[in-house]
Amino acid sequence: MSFSRTPSGILFPVLLICLIGLLLLAAGCVRDSGSPVQAGTPSLVATATSPLPVTPSAVTSGETGVNVTINSVLRTDLIHGAHPLDGSVFIVVDLTIENHRNVNYSLTPSKVKLNGHQSHNDEMKDRLETPISWGPVRSGGRTRGEVVFTPWDVAQELELIIYDNDGTVLLKKELNEGPLTGYDTSKSEKLRTLMQNTNFTDVIQQLDTPFLAAQYTNEKFTYFDDRSCKGYTPQEFFIAKKGDCSDFAGFFAYALAAHGYDAKKVSYKYYDNEGTWWGHVVAVFTDKDGQLKYATTPDFTVFRNVSSLDDLISKEKVRLGFKEIVGNYRIHDPESTDVCYDGNR
Repeated sequence: MSFSRTPSGILFPVLLICLIGLLLLAAGCVRDSGSPVQAGTPSLVATATSPLPVTPSAVTSGETGVNVTINSVLRTDLIHGAHPLDGSVFIVVDLTIENHRNVNYSLTPSKVKLNGHQSHNDEMKDRLETPISWGPVRSGGRTRGEVVFTPWDVAQELELIIYDNDGTVLLKKELNEGPLTGYDTSKSEKLRTLMQNTNFTDVIQQLDTPFLAAQYTNEKFTYFDDRSCKGYTPQEFFIAKKGDCSDFAGFFAYALAAHGYDAKKVSYKYYDNEGTWWGHVVAVFTDKDGQLKYATTPDFTVFRNVSSLDDLISKEKVRLGFKEIVGNYRIHDPESTDVCYDGNR
C-alpha cells in the first residue's frame, strides 16, 4: 500500500487559500450560499392570509384621548365591479376611532393618508360594505368603517398615518401589502339572506366570523330591558327577536363558540353616580390571533381589545362612567339564562 504525496509547490497555495477562507468566515464576510440575502430587500410583516393580518392595535395614549384601532387591511383589484386605474390596487382599511376627549375629533379625508395620499371614499362609498362616515366624532363617541385608497404604484411598503385636529400624528403604522385578496362581494347579500332564514341551526353555521355574527346580532334583534336577571337561551332569543344585554351577549358568544372560538358571557353590577344599582352583561372572546376582546350593546361590531377580564372591567368603568363594580364579575356559558346576583337583577 502506498500513499500519494502533494507536491510542495501546490500544497502551500492550497493551505494559504484555506487559511484565508477561514479568516474571512470568522470575520463574517462569507455568506452561507444556501441563504442568499439581497441588500435592501424589504422585510415582510406577514405571509399570505386573507384578509391581510394586521393585528388590531389600539393607540391608547392618555395624552391624545383619541384611540385608533386598525381592525383589518385588505388588498384587492375589484370592489363590487369597480377596478382601480392603471392596473393598481385598492387598499381597504377597516378603522375604529374612539374619542375620549371633552371636545369633538374632526374626522376628514385629509386626516387619514396612505403613503401621503388621501382616501377615495367619496368615489367608492356606494360600493363599500361599511364606508367610514366623515365628520365629527363626538366626545365619548366612536365610529367604525372602511377607508379605501388607490395607490398609483404597487409597493411592498405602505405607511398609514392618521392625524389629530392640529396636524400632529395620532397613529403611524407600516402595513405589509400582502397577497391580492378579493373584496367580499357577497357579505351584504349573505346578511340579507340570513335575516330571512328561520332555521336557527343553519344561521349559526353561517355566522362564521366575529364581524358577521356581530352584524347579524345588531340587525336581527331589538333591545328590550324587562328589568330581569333571567333571560333566554340563544335558541329562545332567536324566536323572541328581542331581549336585553344578556340575551345579545349570549347569542353572539354562542355563534362564535359554535365555530371554535373561546367565547363566554361576563356579568357584573355597579352603582351609577346617582346611587342606582345596575347590572350588565358583555360577550368576551379570544380571536384567531390570540387577542382577548369583548363586545357589548349598543354596537356589537365594536370589538375592544383587553389584556384580561380585570382590564375589561376597567374599560367598562370608563365607558359607562362608574367607579367600581359591586362584588366580583362572573363568567357564564353562552347558553346560561341566569345572571342574577343573590336573587336580584
